[in-house]
Amino acid sequence: MTINQGFIPRITCCKNADMVQEAPVGDAFSPDRDITVRLWSTAMIKLRAGEQCEGQLNTSYAVAVLLYGAGTLLRDQMAARLKQDQVYVAKPGSTLQLIADEGEELAVAVLRWSFYHEPFHASRQLQEVEDADWLPGQIELEPSGAIAERCRNIIEHHRDIDPLLRWHAQVEMQELLLGVAQAIRQLEKPVSTGSLEHARTYIEQHFHEELTTDHLARIAELSPKYFVDSFKKEYGLSAITYITELRMARAKQLMLRSDKLLRDIAHEVGYEDEFYFSRKFKKMHGSSPSQFMRRRRCRKIAIYGCHSIIGYVLPLHIIPFAAPMHPKWTGYYMERIGVDIPYHLHVYHGTDYQPDNIEQLIRIRPDVIVCRSTLKRTVKERLGALAQVIELPEFKNNSWRCGLMALAETLGETAEAERWLQAYDRKVKKCRSSLSSCRQGATIVCLRMHKRELFLYTNQGIEDVVYGDLGMVKPDALRSYDVEQPITLQQLEKLDCDLALLLVRQETETLEHWSRLQRSSEWLSLDLVRKERVLQVSSSPWREYSPEAMLRMLEQATALLSGKCPC
Repeated sequence: MTINQGFIPRITCCKNADMVQEAPVGDAFSPDRDITVRLWSTAMIKLRAGEQCEGQLNTSYAVAVLLYGAGTLLRDQMAARLKQDQVYVAKPGSTLQLIADEGEELAVAVLRWSFYHEPFHASRQLQEVEDADWLPGQIELEPSGAIAERCRNIIEHHRDIDPLLRWHAQVEMQELLLGVAQAIRQLEKPVSTGSLEHARTYIEQHFHEELTTDHLARIAELSPKYFVDSFKKEYGLSAITYITELRMARAKQLMLRSDKLLRDIAHEVGYEDEFYFSRKFKKMHGSSPSQFMRRRRCRKIAIYGCHSIIGYVLPLHIIPFAAPMHPKWTGYYMERIGVDIPYHLHVYHGTDYQPDNIEQLIRIRPDVIVCRSTLKRTVKERLGALAQVIELPEFKNNSWRCGLMALAETLGETAEAERWLQAYDRKVKKCRSSLSSCRQGATIVCLRMHKRELFLYTNQGIEDVVYGDLGMVKPDALRSYDVEQPITLQQLEKLDCDLALLLVRQETETLEHWSRLQRSSEWLSLDLVRKERVLQVSSSPWREYSPEAMLRMLEQATALLSGKCPC
């Protein structure tokens, strides 16, 4: 996450709830405009030793703050140890669950609120901010003990019958979030005020506005000519072309996932003239915006079996007509495009023949079915009787690239795939560059915790991204061990690696063991632990193999390795 230097969100009180209207899907948060905070609910959750509460779905933003005791916070099944003076943020649509340690009671304050801002075009109505990217997943606030006391006051005042005290709770919530923003400004600053990266980040945040080369050159503190030459040399394309790519990518998302008029889409991505936008779109994609929408909306593509196949069609800007969807197993895709997929199939594990899904496909009659080549022949024949079947290749070195191109060629979307891969390769270059001064060539071991044992672990995605794209190195001593065999803490210490990536299985016995292990002297004495170099990752995307998962892993790994991960 990058925060503009000098950025502090300006927060005001929402006085009239009737003035608030829901923002259009995908409305971007602009940090240079005023925002308003509305506190909706407060709770003090108390758990007895070893007890856990049921997972709660957040319909708005939420913060969790430890008041006393010891325990673990689960956000979308990602575990985090609760620490004093830390603010834990959960975004709308995520789940939140608390687990008290054995032998320790737990009390946590949970406050839920929403952000609102005034839209770009003059209006007396406020719109909800759905994606406040500047918020971290976790941040420490000073002085010690102050944040817990503030949360107690907010809860007490918010529940009071005196309207002035309830108003005071709203003000205190604003002050809490202002403290978070101030802490971010201290932690997150551009690498250098006049860097190309600063200009690129500015483009990514403001591509929908009017941007000129002169303006961007001033941000980079370079002459316009030197900026133009340097930007293209560094990133492989001009700044103007990069702006156009970002605008077109956003436009395609809006065309597929909303019923907005073309002129409204053009205005939202930065074009005042919808006809100029249409010409630019056709020049880049070979078809007009209306043809683009018609081709994708008329073609019914179903995904059978492995839900990770969704990660192959999204880079082609295709929303499946039917796909396996489940809040737990496909949470990322459910949140991102779940409402846009007309038919949700069941998620099966370890079985090729899925009678419920086949019956559903018979009823909806798709044009194309995409599946893995490893499906049993009898199942593929059954699918072939329903529609054209496209098979994705088996997992092997960088086979996701071959699978994406093969799928794109069959669907007539080769140009889309090539554009996506070019953007991915530019991202790889950017990530490697950002790690060159701190982590390039670091030795990394991947681990998986299951039940009470720790295992060496890898998969094709980790091999491609961590050891391939990012150029990290496996410890030499790792060659004497078999992958997926248990490893003791003493053996882990002898591997003498710089970093460890850890996957913790999200089930009760494993989480309980992980909670106890983190407090044990044996764990705390490990060199990796003392230097805070054990980095926890989640099964999504780290156990998925698809282009979309590779991109997410690349971004998450870079954030983790550079120390900029909010988790």
